[in-house]
Amino acid sequence: MALTTSVAATTTNFTLKLLDSGNLVLLTFDSFVSWQTFDSPSDTWLSYLYAFHFVAPFSPAAAFGFSERAIETSF
Repeated sequence: MALTTSVAATTTNFTLKLLDSGNLVLLTFDSFVSWQTFDSPSDTWLSYLYAFHFVAPFSPAAAFGFSERAIETSF
């Protein structure tokens, strides 16, 4: 999905693009990322986004970051 617009007050054209990663980006004419939803992670929910998960059952050790596998193994 891509949405393109031109702002009358300026000569810059912007393109709004939804990437396969789920990141919604606002690109300038030269493909510079002017804004992206991943800058505000509280506004973005992805199935593999997690704050932490436990490494093993009955273990206090935890892992932090992004992982598609985290959701499968954390329950």
